[in-house]
Amino acid sequence: ASPDLPLPGDNGAWAVLNYRDEKLLIGTCGQYGYLHCLDLKSRQWAAPLRDKKEQYVWNLCLGEDGMVYGGTYPGCVLLRYDPGRQVLENLGRVSEVEGNLYSRMVYGGIPGHILIACGYAEVHLALWNIRTGKARPFGKPGASVREGGADFLCTQVGEELDFYDLPTLEPAG
Repeated sequence: ASPDLPLPGDNGAWAVLNYRDEKLLIGTCGQYGYLHCLDLKSRQWAAPLRDKKEQYVWNLCLGEDGMVYGGTYPGCVLLRYDPGRQVLENLGRVSEVEGNLYSRMVYGGIPGHILIACGYAEVHLALWNIRTGKARPFGKPGASVREGGADFLCTQVGEELDFYDLPTLEPAG
């Protein structure tokens, strides 16, 4: 029988990421927005990390720079976790829309960027540049991510699909 590994703190978890079969990362929700890190070899939890202004860590993705990125509520910010140093950093708000509280989904796999789905008041996508540390709107207003692959990204607004070429992020077609 395997030993119990209780999740320390908070009410639940949305974000789960297996980091290179070395660490299991869990972002919690409800009250504290912790980022927990379980060393898979030792089965020991590292000290939990959090941004005190955020209550949810919605999901996590791996960036091409080896860092882990997370979306949040209620600040609509992008978090960056450095797995080597065990440091969590708030990279700032990623939506210019004042009423947007969610940077709910984050997507890696886009060369040099993290794609972020923002929402509440106005659904839109933001593209965060890993090198410059700046976010900008991406795609058409109201777009959400439909699908992605090794060489394309598909967004959707209503029934309309738009395809983008990776790594240029130019419309494909």
